[in-house]
Amino acid sequence: MDEVADIVGLPKLDDTLVHESIADAKTKRDDTVEALHTFDSTQTAQLLPIETSIQSMKEWVKNIEGLFQAGLTDVNFPADTWSAMASRSSLGMAIAAQQA
Repeated sequence: MDEVADIVGLPKLDDTLVHESIADAKTKRDDTVEALHTFDSTQTAQLLPIETSIQSMKEWVKNIEGLFQAGLTDVNFPADTWSAMASRSSLGMAIAAQQA
């Protein structure tokens, strides 16, 4: 605009508001990205115990499957043997720890 000011009379434009708005938008963008990273890490951390529990459950089901395949499960399966197995399993220990 300064190049044509000597030819055409133009009022001075005040673009400070535009520059302030751009700076404000960049700050808000950075704050939003930081908040999303914080949210992501928090949610990921909360999922880790669930993942561990799922792995324990899969292991427990695999052990039970092995008992069935070996013919060790029956109506007359000794309750004390079952209690001992359940208390030693990682799933049993995880449940006991959560209840404590």
